[in-house]
Amino acid sequence: VKYPGVLCGGEAHTTMAVAGTILLIVFVFGFLTIATWAARKIPKWARTGQISRVHSFIFLIVRFRMDRWWFGVPLLLRGPLLSFPVVWAADSPEMQTSIAAFVLAIFLFLQIMA
Repeated sequence: VKYPGVLCGGEAHTTMAVAGTILLIVFVFGFLTIATWAARKIPKWARTGQISRVHSFIFLIVRFRMDRWWFGVPLLLRGPLLSFPVVWAADSPEMQTSIAAFVLAIFLFLQIMA
């Protein structure tokens, strides 16, 4: 524990929780929103010759077949979903392992079905 003097429900804890929530919404969800929007627009950009925009988001599509160009977005979700069990069940390694296994099973199923 990096800050042992911070107690749950205290002023410092509330400040950290608010700051963390704001950063999560702005950076994580903001990036996922932009990536989802770009993944939906990439085929149109490619058709209309906006190659610079396609190259800006090439990391979303470069590893996938052309008929599965959208699969980069679900893979972007996998990282945060694998990180959250540590926060959700901080004192329960069994629960962390179960949630992580469940997330991986969902993505395995998606990959098999795609």
